[in-house]
Amino acid sequence: MRVVQHSVFLPAEPAKLYAMYLDPLKHAAFTGGGEVDIAPLEGAAFSAFGGRIHGRILLLNPDRQIVQTWRSFEWLPDDPDSILLLTFEPELSGTRLELLQGPVPEHLHDKLQQNWPMRYFDPWRAALERKPEM
Repeated sequence: MRVVQHSVFLPAEPAKLYAMYLDPLKHAAFTGGGEVDIAPLEGAAFSAFGGRIHGRILLLNPDRQIVQTWRSFEWLPDDPDSILLLTFEPELSGTRLELLQGPVPEHLHDKLQQNWPMRYFDPWRAALERKPEM
């Protein structure tokens, strides 16, 4: 088992990014990946990309941190859920988003490492630059 880690800059304040991630319509809009079911409630189940990923919200530190269990349709039945930790740190003219996900199955590590920027960070940045009111 391995860990996926990213540190990215997004051009919006932490509160806005935190709210976008936890809003099903905004989450679906910026990822462009299909239906999202999520709510800002500890213990709530979530799914994204039309159910291709799912888990449960473990901890919310408003505007600062989101902790979830996480797995995708590609996990094997014996693969344990990942813990996903998203931390939002204010930075000049935006936010430093730190992502830590683990354990991730060995057979999916490289794919997950590549997919976070492609499926989340790049489209999120593009949505913020395209629609500042989002």
